[in-house]
Amino acid sequence: MRIRLQPVPARRAAERALTLLEMMVAISLLLIIVLGLYAMFDQTQKAFRSGLTQIDVLEAQRASMDIMIREVEQSCPLPGATGCTNFYSEVNPFPVPLLLPLNGPTNFPTEIDNFFFLNRSQTNWIGVAYLIAPTSTNTSDQTLFLNGVGTLYRFSYTTNGPTVNATNLVDAFLNATFADYQRVADGAVHLKLRAYQPDGTATNVFTGSRLPGYVDLEFGILEPRVIEQARSIPNTAAMQAFLGNINQAAKVHVFRQHISIRTTSQ
Repeated sequence: MRIRLQPVPARRAAERALTLLEMMVAISLLLIIVLGLYAMFDQTQKAFRSGLTQIDVLEAQRASMDIMIREVEQSCPLPGATGCTNFYSEVNPFPVPLLLPLNGPTNFPTEIDNFFFLNRSQTNWIGVAYLIAPTSTNTSDQTLFLNGVGTLYRFSYTTNGPTVNATNLVDAFLNATFADYQRVADGAVHLKLRAYQPDGTATNVFTGSRLPGYVDLEFGILEPRVIEQARSIPNTAAMQAFLGNINQAAKVHVFRQHISIRTTSQ
């Protein structure tokens, strides 16, 4: 009987540990993967928040437009009132219009108009006006308004009685104070109304029995986050440059509507 002894190797090659270089390479690859996933998650969150903001802005803008359209198309003249103003619009000269860059060399200038018209509810006559004014009496909001950013307000004044035919309701609007306005929508930067006679001639005042045949109404709102950033800028020139930046132009949403006046009378 023969017994053979097999030598036992001192160490096998497969039992070696990772080197420091291999560990650094593995950690670097994992770090790149984690950073990539974080960047993708962050972009998704930004897109989600931006989408929610735009939905809120568009809903507020659409609701405001619906209110103005419904009231404007029901405008009516005050019968028998010679010289009474039935419809009136003007450009507010105080705010500096925003010049929003478009594709190409042209800019889209915002405009802030005030407009007034008459409505009737049974025996009551109602003078209604829409305008953009400062959001509050705070200095920052006043500065924002002078740079073309404010709040859309509604004004209304109701009258009745035997002397209504001699009443010029536009005077109540022209003499109104800030406390008389009803807040409609914040972030308003554009309110433009063009009134046309039935023959297509543009006119801004309609008196007697005259009313516009139709009007073109535009309304624009700036996203709230941009307004908060602008409010934090103390310098007026820097604020104006910031609001006119091409990146901010994409944050302005403008609606336009062609409105026919139902009760046009000549």
